[in-house]
Amino acid sequence: MAMWRRSVRRWLIVIATLLGTAVPAAAETLCDPSWQDCRTPLLNLINNETVGIDVAFWFMQDTRYETAILNRWKAGVPVRILVDPRANPTYVGNEQVI
Repeated sequence: MAMWRRSVRRWLIVIATLLGTAVPAAAETLCDPSWQDCRTPLLNLINNETVGIDVAFWFMQDTRYETAILNRWKAGVPVRILVDPRANPTYVGNEQVI
């Protein structure tokens, strides 16, 4: 019986440890640039990233994003960017950023 109690106690400790472990959660937010500053939080996320950056743009005209992403890449952070080159004729600056 004492062995069974020790086993149960061990499992309770394991379960309590697992339940008490904080799990980081990503915060999903929507930003409306008509009344919010959407650029600064996004640039802060890019500038503070240390694991990897995966982004997709239909078109990219803002060189601030280009500069921030390139700086992270130069710092050794893996970067993957998808941009639609078919947007070049319609969105001036897209081709230069690509």
